[in-house]
Amino acid sequence: MSELSAIDNISKLKLTDVSALVWSAVREGERMDGTEFTHSIRDFAAKMLPSNISDFMLILQKQLSTGEEKSEPAKKKAMIPFGRKS
Repeated sequence: MSELSAIDNISKLKLTDVSALVWSAVREGERMDGTEFTHSIRDFAAKMLPSNISDFMLILQKQLSTGEEKSEPAKKKAMIPFGRKS
């Protein structure tokens, strides 16, 4: 991926960027499960279907969304006094 900041704007991602991103996510998931992931990016991308890419992009968009445009401003929580009497 040329710039990590490009992830913020999904519409600017190239197919090679998306393939690398999906491959990295799957590889990391397999690592966390303790499974060896032996596919190269090229082999993995060749097996991907357009529907796989679409599903991944929807998930990515949801994870990158801050939800700020839909939510109300956060309310301050009551302060908890530690070690002093109120």
